[in-house]
Amino acid sequence: TVEKAVANAKPMGAKAGDKLGLGIETNMSKSTDAGDEDGLAQAYSMYTAATFGPDGRITSCILDGSQSNVNFDKTGKITTDLTVAPQTKNELKEAYGMKKASGIGLEWYQQAENYAQYALGKTPAELSGLAVNDHGSPTDAELAASVTIGIGDFNTILQKAAENAG
Repeated sequence: TVEKAVANAKPMGAKAGDKLGLGIETNMSKSTDAGDEDGLAQAYSMYTAATFGPDGRITSCILDGSQSNVNFDKTGKITTDLTVAPQTKNELKEAYGMKKASGIGLEWYQQAENYAQYALGKTPAELSGLAVNDHGSPTDAELAASVTIGIGDFNTILQKAAENAG
């Protein structure tokens, strides 16, 4: 993970004296028991590395996510090839396949980049106060023109990153 981060590092606005924080949120709510069909253990994780200025405002951040699936049959035998490492949504890029469903013609990683850009100069508390629709997507017209995915998990991990910044 560290090697990937270094290999993909690029200037994003952090300055000397900023504090770095990491935030991770994982849920397994889409996991299912095996029955007539195979079962699924899915770890859906969102993560951020963000920097914060002395005033607590975000000076840089990257947002990413992954859906790691492990299928198993009704006897409990794993049917997924565990030698294949899951890719993050940022690694998948167009292969994630959200562009058509987004309504704005943008893939997930592009929308995550747009939200990260939007977050610059704001505090996690300001972001958490944004109005969203029943799908968790922003309702502000300007932001909704570049982000149609739910932003709740982004706000949660940015808050965690701020709390862990040091």
